[in-house]
Amino acid sequence: MPWKKTSFEEVESRGILAGEEVNGTKVYVGRTLDKDGTFVPAKVVPANKLGYYAYNGTEESSDQVEILENSANCHWVKSDGLLLEDAAVVSGFQIGRALYNGNVVVGRVDLAAKELIGSYGGEAFSLPSYDVLIYKSRGENSLVSVKKLNN
Repeated sequence: MPWKKTSFEEVESRGILAGEEVNGTKVYVGRTLDKDGTFVPAKVVPANKLGYYAYNGTEESSDQVEILENSANCHWVKSDGLLLEDAAVVSGFQIGRALYNGNVVVGRVDLAAKELIGSYGGEAFSLPSYDVLIYKSRGENSLVSVKKLNN
């Protein structure tokens, strides 16, 4: 997958839109290094010039993020907790998105618990209903359905 370091000014033109927060702020797919030095999925908010991620029960942020470049080969599918072939992955975790109080969050999928681990407002949490980012050409797959969240 083509992860790229970029300026926050370029995220909107080059990144994959995950959706919007209640106030209309756009949220993009990214990755960043957590405090242990491991790449993790991140919610990139260009307006704040930060990427946000869940870490040990809290929400952390970083101004050092990489984005997954926008591509016709990417799309979101509703997941039921199964390992999806062609899912976009960061450090072994599928990249997911979900709604939390009307806001789109990006995070990592915990396949054992069948939940998305995301963060918002300083806290980390798990959500049972989420979409997974697929990185391949759209094809026929009767096991998944495409679902849009605010985009």
